[in-house]
Amino acid sequence: MPGYPSDLTDAEWALLAECFDRPDPRGNPGKYEKRDVVNAIFYVVKGGIPWRMLPLDFPPWDTVYDHYRRWNQRGVWEQALDRLNERARTKQAKKSIRPMP
Repeated sequence: MPGYPSDLTDAEWALLAECFDRPDPRGNPGKYEKRDVVNAIFYVVKGGIPWRMLPLDFPPWDTVYDHYRRWNQRGVWEQALDRLNERARTKQAKKSIRPMP
């Protein structure tokens, strides 16, 4: 799949992957990589396009939308945002600690 400006970097995915990696209770391994689904969601959200206009190199639009909807219901997006905020606060705290002269 070609890279889009909205795609997560490897470092960003490493930080967030755990939020999206819940096994299916039925034991289904899933047909599509979660990272591809997340990247497709970001493509739609950042581009402001309709779900049905996703490029064909992403998973099918209805699969992407279904994941988005279920993750919304389970609070996965809030977990991911909390993780990003925690990391940003940690970085900021490290910057503000300066040795005394």
